[in-house]
Amino acid sequence: MTQVKFRVAAYTDAAGRFNPEAPRNGNEDNMFVNADLGAPEGSPFFESDKETVLTDYGCLLVVADGMGGMNAGEVASEIAVNVVKGAFSKETIPHSAMEDSAGREKYLKKVVVMADEAVKSHANAHPECEGMGSTLVMAWLYGEEASIAWLGDSRIYLFREPEGLKQFSKDHSYVQELVDQGKITEEEAFTHPYNNVITRSLGDMSKKAVADSLTIKLFKRDILLLNSDGLSGVLHDEEMGQIIRTNRETMSACRSELWKAAEAAGWHDNVTAVLCEITEGEEHVVKPLRDTVDPEVRKESDLDKTKINSEAVPPIAQKVGSFRPFIKWLSLCLIAMVTLAIIGLLLSFYFGRRDYIQEEQSVPDKMDDVEVVQIDSVRQESESAPEVRADIEPAKPVDVNNRSDRNPFRKEGNKIPSGQQDVNNADTSNKVTPPTQIILESARPGIESNNKSIQKDTGVVQSKTPMAAENADKREGAKENQGGE
Repeated sequence: MTQVKFRVAAYTDAAGRFNPEAPRNGNEDNMFVNADLGAPEGSPFFESDKETVLTDYGCLLVVADGMGGMNAGEVASEIAVNVVKGAFSKETIPHSAMEDSAGREKYLKKVVVMADEAVKSHANAHPECEGMGSTLVMAWLYGEEASIAWLGDSRIYLFREPEGLKQFSKDHSYVQELVDQGKITEEEAFTHPYNNVITRSLGDMSKKAVADSLTIKLFKRDILLLNSDGLSGVLHDEEMGQIIRTNRETMSACRSELWKAAEAAGWHDNVTAVLCEITEGEEHVVKPLRDTVDPEVRKESDLDKTKINSEAVPPIAQKVGSFRPFIKWLSLCLIAMVTLAIIGLLLSFYFGRRDYIQEEQSVPDKMDDVEVVQIDSVRQESESAPEVRADIEPAKPVDVNNRSDRNPFRKEGNKIPSGQQDVNNADTSNKVTPPTQIILESARPGIESNNKSIQKDTGVVQSKTPMAAENADKREGAKENQGGE
């Protein structure tokens, strides 16, 4: 492992809230730096800009921003810093916390909970301190990494060339929630009237303190900046990054220029900053910083836009990447084809339905073109016609002019022999009517009906024919002869 060296500068000031009559001149911020956590008790914590070798226990940087004004905000921040001091020493740091970055982050969060409980306990024991609270941000440099944890809106930045300054913490504040929801932009959050309202802090009686954490890979010439919102609340990230870039010869000079810029911007709060530069360590190879940052707290920046060196990409991944344009083109073609097919089906359905409706409307009413022929006489005749039995032999035609056909014993002008009966005058009540006569009698109504119909239609009343008149006279004469006898 490459030996790591660093140098530190730290300062806190009442700044925009200076009040000579208030405790600590109105400064409610606190900070702490321990350059060697393995040093014997009583050793100096750090010397500004002194290059120091990172020991096996590492280095600790802390900033706390007290809240509460007359309710002892400076007390809350001081309690928090003292708890952190007691938790980070050669005797108190558990070995499990130094095994890996996950163990260090876990221990940092545990220390935050310890500080929260201490602040709440003090507030409960001292009614005059009711409502006090504090933010807390810590960076534990260990090996070639920095494990960080934070609660509230105090921040941790990393300055790395050539990308510049990047924020790694994420504010627990009301305006940050609005930004996350897309309701305001980061620029609007900077000037928002409620940008000092935080959603997590030490001493909040309504809930337990829950810190966020992550681990950053450190390289030579990297600079860590921990600060209260008195600095980042008046200077934009780009401004602070430019000041660091142009004044990095010493950390003290860099801190001094930040103070001047904050005062010129009209500072209105206490200002605290801790700067730590890695002077010796692994050289930085230009690649996206996102490879060393927890995705949950990563933000898009110029660092994320840096291209990855193709040599670091496996050959298989490079081959797969070469097919991406073709796959994209093929996907677009398939989408276009499916879209055209759907449009074609819809158009065919539409025009087919329209042609069908037009054809239906052009077909004439069949009933209008059909000539209905009424054949009343035929219908009446067929209805009145008698039913002919199939088992009866049809009668032979009778010649009405030949009376002998009807009765062979009957001759014109002669009497009917004894033992014979006149078929015209005989009593037929007990005599079976011949089939021929049944047929003729049953057909008579239909014939008479037809005659009446013909007379009605033509207006001509038919007279008896000469033959019919002669036959009638003969029947009358026969009746007279019988009467005379």
